Amino acid sequence: MGVGKIKYGSDILGYIKLLEVNKKITDADLVILRAFAYILSITMKTGHMNKAISNSQVNSLLSSIVSGRLSGEEKISKQAKHLEISLKPNLYVFCVDIRDKNRVISKSNRELYIYIFQESFNREHFLLYDNMLVILVDTDKSKKQLDEIIDSFKVSLEKNDLILGCSSCFRNLSDMKTYYEQACKAISVARRGELSGNIFYYDALVIDDMLDTFAAYDNIKVLLHPAILTLGEVGEINNNEFLTTLREYLHTSRDISKTARNLHVHYNTVKYRIGKIVEMTGIDFNDYELMLRLQLSFKALEIIKRD
Repeated sequence: MGVGKIKYGSDILGYIKLLEVNKKITDADLVILRAFAYILSITMKTGHMNKAISNSQVNSLLSSIVSGRLSGEEKISKQAKHLEISLKPNLYVFCVDIRDKNRVISKSNRELYIYIFQESFNREHFLLYDNMLVILVDTDKSKKQLDEIIDSFKVSLEKNDLILGCSSCFRNLSDMKTYYEQACKAISVARRGELSGNIFYYDALVIDDMLDTFAAYDNIKVLLHPAILTLGEVGEINNNEFLTTLREYLHTSRDISKTARNLHVHYNTVKYRIGKIVEMTGIDFNDYELMLRLQLSFKALEIIKRD
């Protein structure tokens, strides 16, 4: 059996194997195999790989927007039109943090990440910025198509132990900087909260981000509703049956059956605890503003416990 290595710089991207079937492999066959592997390596480097990592005019424009060097809807629209950039109506920014916690990632490895994701994702709007792989995503439909696109990333993310932050939807390319920052925040919030998984949506973490920002300027304990303090001490959120029941009851939109199933207790147990909570705190579950305050209180408790 003969083996040819397909390489990019010092990185081996794959192998070509020559197997014996009806005749033995000759030295001439091995020369042809190695030459073929070399040609493939050159083709990938000057073709697909170069396409993924080159500092193209489009990626230069996107980099200028993300960095803030270029701003203003009129200026950006004019340059986008000049470059014939055609985008679908719903835009998102994906950020993949390609920093390695244990070692410095070489330039060739960073470029390799871009190649891997571009091949699996089949998109061209990729750029490296501040140790982030930044991807501009455009879709016709909002949620369904976005989920399909993100699904194409999952294998690469899990295989390379990377995490992805996804921004909210936006419509104007000139707003890309704001939504790039959202995607980065999704990653940082997920890391601070030690959340499991490889994909994090800013839309699902926006309240956590707001509370983190608040905590940076004020004592977050001031957000705790008196009812929460009545039910137990801050550190008791996971050990206090009343706090646990109330949190789950709000999470299930006040569905006693679902709350009981999630807590693995009897329906009547939940019903009794809710009655006691009302008796102890005077909570009115029909007060929308109060329900919002209580949910914010539980989010605040998570941050207090984390910190």
